[in-house]
Amino acid sequence: MSKSLVMIILREDIQEFNNSNEQECDFVLNAHTKKIHKKDCSSVEQMSEENRSYYKGDINALLDAGYSACKSWNP
Repeated sequence: MSKSLVMIILREDIQEFNNSNEQECDFVLNAHTKKIHKKDCSSVEQMSEENRSYYKGDINALLDAGYSACKSWNP
């Protein structure tokens, strides 16, 4: 898979689940690793802004879409 195609897929994931903002979200997502983070997770600070999205909603929708919880917590 080409790097361009990977970037398009990542952007589509970010757009699909980027439905909130940093202050009001339930979770912070990394579209590259497909990991779900709590807002206060230390990994969020290290995450590239281009891979980051803010999601407000049910975690099951994320799990169904192939996301998984980061190693710091287990929902």
